[in-house]
Amino acid sequence: MKRVVLQPSGLGFDAEPEDDLLGAATRAGIAVPAACRNGVCELCSGRLLAGTAVNTRNQQKIPISEPLMLCRSRALTDLELEIDAVMAAGANQPRKFQAKVAD
Repeated sequence: MKRVVLQPSGLGFDAEPEDDLLGAATRAGIAVPAACRNGVCELCSGRLLAGTAVNTRNQQKIPISEPLMLCRSRALTDLELEIDAVMAAGANQPRKFQAKVAD
């Protein structure tokens, strides 16, 4: 198991060797912006600050200071990533809205 710490929030989570980073963060209750889960939307983009990660598409290691997509990256060592706009579980309480579906 690898430890992943997100900066500047300081939030962290554990990732199993077979986990993509987005899935591991989601299981830990950390909300990372994402839409497509295959790297096309680039919403889950971050920057590798420390550690070794691999791109699951081409199995190449991601160099330090390079951008990575959490949905298609795995941790080979403990990681430190820079990614803005993340929230921990409970940081944003769910709200209920009433809606009427017209069509």
